[in-house]
Amino acid sequence: PNGLKGIFTVPAAGAAPPPPLPPRPPPPYLAYEDTWLILGADLRADDPWFVVRYHGANAAWDGYGGLNVYTRSGSLAPSNEPNVATALARAGLRLDDLQRVDNSCR
Repeated sequence: PNGLKGIFTVPAAGAAPPPPLPPRPPPPYLAYEDTWLILGADLRADDPWFVVRYHGANAAWDGYGGLNVYTRSGSLAPSNEPNVATALARAGLRLDDLQRVDNSCR
């Protein structure tokens, strides 16, 4: 319903949430610990967006992380920048410090 299929879904109003999935043990060859945080979102914007930050460690990397701003269009509309900047600021981050990604698939 929100056009962000496969990325983020919101249950319909009044719908019962799905049952939680049982926890999965990490594979024996790659023990890991990840933290994923949704820093902000506006799914009612003309071009809906949400910000996800992640960090963790595993047997191959001792510390990794990143941040993504997801939109339906693949780029951040100027009208959404102030709200994304506010969401980032609450986490001590600045929009101007992020690197924009070319999603043109050239």
